[in-house]
Amino acid sequence: MPHIVKDSREYFDEHPEQAKTDGDVCYVLYTKIVKPTWDKEPRWTTYAKLRKSAHDPRLIPELMPLVTSLIKNGADQMTVVEAYNLAIEELHRLYVSKYEDEKIKENGEAGV
Repeated sequence: MPHIVKDSREYFDEHPEQAKTDGDVCYVLYTKIVKPTWDKEPRWTTYAKLRKSAHDPRLIPELMPLVTSLIKNGADQMTVVEAYNLAIEELHRLYVSKYEDEKIKENGEAGV
């Protein structure tokens, strides 16, 4: 979950490479990669690109250097992978699902 306490947010905003726990790594990946990528172009294709980048980090150029830095500084690789997936899920919960609801209102529900 990226919603960590304020003191930790301030620290990891300045030192993102120092995140090691699930929540801290999730916060860093959410605030440095996932949310900014969505904010640049909030649409379904951006969300799909984020999901695909969990399998091919080259799709988001900023992702691999941050992941490398996290692991180099002591974060477990599995923690980083899962935190990234959870950060994307949180984006879906907070923003993408609302976007989908707007599109349903505009275009009607698929298959109906």
